[in-house]
Amino acid sequence: MPGKGDTKYKPEMLKIIEKEFKEGASIEEVAFELDIALSTLYDWTDERSPRYKEEVSEAVKKGVEVSLGWWKRE
Repeated sequence: MPGKGDTKYKPEMLKIIEKEFKEGASIEEVAFELDIALSTLYDWTDERSPRYKEEVSEAVKKGVEVSLGWWKRE
């Protein structure tokens, strides 16, 4: 049974995550662009959460590194 809030997840969100981080976005900005609460995004990336989504977790991990690189170049 899906956890509360899982109905908001859509696979196309992965492209938004990637795009936003490539533009130097923070995790808060990514959550805003996805139209979800920051706590939801954290739940999706936390392996201990029943709402964990491996594909989101991997996209966020990679995205944070890309965003940091963007800021270092600026």
